[in-house]
Formats: sequence, structure tokens, C-alpha cells
Amino acid sequence: MVFYKSKQPAKRVHYLPSNEYCVLEENAAKPELNITTDGGFGLWFMKGGPYFGIVFGGGTIFPLHGSRFSIPAEIPLGTILTSESTTLQIAVTGGMQFSLP
Repeated sequence: MVFYKSKQPAKRVHYLPSNEYCVLEENAAKPELNITTDGGFGLWFMKGGPYFGIVFGGGTIFPLHGSRFSIPAEIPLGTILTSESTTLQIAVTGGMQFSLP
């Protein structure tokens, strides 16, 4: 963000203790936000045998400024078909990604 002092108020204004305005320039860099979706089939190994499931989800990737690292966050949900009943899976996942050049 780029700040400068001005005597006139603008659209986005932060007040400074010296009764001057701190104006945020409109062409300042904004963070990227990448929306992702995915889905597919899965195989879960739990007590009683392997089970089949269908999972769909979505999330976003938050890039870290000036770095090749990013933080993905996702919420997948779906069904796991067990032998006695159907189980609903809701998870919150996150991590750290590194992008190669």
C-alpha cells in the first residue's frame, strides 16, 4: 500500500493525529485470491475393511507476497459408503505450497 498526506479527504481515508488525512492510492497492489474446486473418488482404510467414497470440495490459495510459498485452504465434504451405513465426511485442510520456477 502506498500512503501520502493530503489536506483534502478522499474515498478511502485514515485520519492521522495531526489532523491531516492519510490517503490510500487507488492503484496500490491488491492481493491475489485463487479459488479452487475439486472432486473425485476415494478409498478409505478403516476398521472393518476398505470403503469407497465420493468427495467434492472447494477452497482458495493465499500467496505470500514476495515469496514462492502459498497457503492452500480447502473444505472437502462427501460420503463414505460403509458396509452398515453411509458416513458424511466434512474436513478442513490446509498446508504450505512451494512453486517451482
